[in-house]
Amino acid sequence: MSVGMALSASNGVVVFADGRTSHAVGGEAQSDTTVKLVAAPHDLPFVVVPLGRASVNGVVTADLVELVLDDLPYEDLRMMNLRTVTQYLVAALMAADAVWPQEGAGEKSESLRTGFSLLVAGYGLATPPGNATVWTATVPTRGVPLQRSEEPVTLCGSGTDSDTLLRDLFDSFNDDLKDGTLVDGQDTYRLSGLSMTQVRERAEAVLRTAAGSYPRELLDGGVGGWWLFAQVGSDGSVTVDSADIGPMIVRG
Repeated sequence: MSVGMALSASNGVVVFADGRTSHAVGGEAQSDTTVKLVAAPHDLPFVVVPLGRASVNGVVTADLVELVLDDLPYEDLRMMNLRTVTQYLVAALMAADAVWPQEGAGEKSESLRTGFSLLVAGYGLATPPGNATVWTATVPTRGVPLQRSEEPVTLCGSGTDSDTLLRDLFDSFNDDLKDGTLVDGQDTYRLSGLSMTQVRERAEAVLRTAAGSYPRELLDGGVGGWWLFAQVGSDGSVTVDSADIGPMIVRG
């Protein structure tokens, strides 16, 4: 279980993902340094966060995403909007999963099959200037179409309590609803109006505080370790860096 998130900025979008990999069945942490964020090839202005299943036939999922994108000719990939990119990645991951399905057994010996979640964020050919787009998808799709996020905070995770906790760090909607202070039309995004640099710095600080204040909740959700951050600018720039935020379990 892992988490990826896209945060709106005044001049682009900030995307981050944790580095925790856990055993599909038992949930034991295996690594805190797994790469789950892929920058597009050819310096194209989008990033992909693949979550869920850690590998396919020994190939790390992020590496598989890189291979899929690298196999596309530059001119083809450059002409795609991000919806089409997401569709292409879903089809490729479904094909890989069909060839090398990863299965296990649950507590009641029921068959479990680990799938993928995808978050694709940034700018494609049809993206209006200044407006980053964010798409999410699951593999297998189970009939659920791709989802385009219209929200300033987009979370891609497994639906655990830790996902809600992390979302609430950046969006006060649930807190305001609970307190009865939610107002129609109210902007609940806590980082509204900030630049990518400001969002990046603020997000790391918020996550560090959360790792120290709620380590058990994050550990139970399989979230933690090294975190990767990407800043995708409306000018086409993409920068990726990492932060040792935690909570940490293993260093390998």
